[in-house]
Amino acid sequence: MRERVECAEPVRMAEFNPPDERKVPVMSRRVWAAIGMTTVLLLGTGSAVAVTTAQNDSATPMADMLVDSESSDASSGPRIALMPPADPNAVLPPAVPPTVAAPPAPVPAKRAAAGAQAPSAVGAVAPSQVPSQKRILALVKRSFPANEVGNAMAVAQCESGQANLVGSTNSDGTTDFGVFQLNDGGSLQTSLGLIRYSYGSITDAQNAALRAEVNVPAAAALWRSRGGWGPWVCAHKIGVVASLYTNERGPAYGTFTAVGNPGLSLATAKPVKEPSKKPPKKPAKKPTAKPTKKPTPTPTVKPPAAPTPVQAPSTPSPSSTPSSAGTE
Repeated sequence: MRERVECAEPVRMAEFNPPDERKVPVMSRRVWAAIGMTTVLLLGTGSAVAVTTAQNDSATPMADMLVDSESSDASSGPRIALMPPADPNAVLPPAVPPTVAAPPAPVPAKRAAAGAQAPSAVGAVAPSQVPSQKRILALVKRSFPANEVGNAMAVAQCESGQANLVGSTNSDGTTDFGVFQLNDGGSLQTSLGLIRYSYGSITDAQNAALRAEVNVPAAAALWRSRGGWGPWVCAHKIGVVASLYTNERGPAYGTFTAVGNPGLSLATAKPVKEPSKKPPKKPAKKPTAKPTKKPTPTPTVKPPAAPTPVQAPSTPSPSSTPSSAGTE
């Protein structure tokens, strides 16, 4: 504890001189050998006490500076050095207020660009720029059969919004990555192996899944190896499969447009009429056309031929007629 001593006259800093060591033997010599010296003035109505402090390499405590334990005894108590009185007419220098550094101006946070993906919450993995739907559709058409394009786009829309998204951590500590949300608990590694994509660590596999050029073909390879949409939970949510983790076709299978939008409303879709079980009517027999009788040609009657005239026997002449002789 330090003692407070009152002085008769106020102390001025302008004429302060260090006391002689012979007059004030109780002051420690280390006080005057210190690097820095600070004078604290306590101004009041007719009283002041000056305390000199210093700090050196050995971090001398304040009590050691004010009180010399070697020269003090228990009977007299600690001795305190007082500054000599100064001229009351002396002019003190104006007090300079301490300079307080202004706080640095706050730097405005950068606003995310429109359409930019929010940063990932998974370690060093950060999703790349969201690909366009046109790009996703081109990759799906290249990787899936033509009759599965609508189903694939609908599953991708349900899983990630057709974006390179890092999903939330699942209850088992795993995380889903990319357009088709491939799970890093095994499905991601299996699908990358099916397309023979090599990676060095799980972080490399996660970064690869955030590229649509890798994610979509890997999902198609997994779809083929599992025989359908059973591995995707969203396939059951949107009705592509009938039940969870099965490949049985659901009521919405094949009802989606090329970009994954519902093509038919299941509530308003008209039921398809089943064909009638009655045998179809036999076509009526066409009447057989009777053959047209050809007209019988009328026989042409030839006119009778004219008779050939018969020549009359010629009458012999008398000269040529033999004479009849009779002799008896």
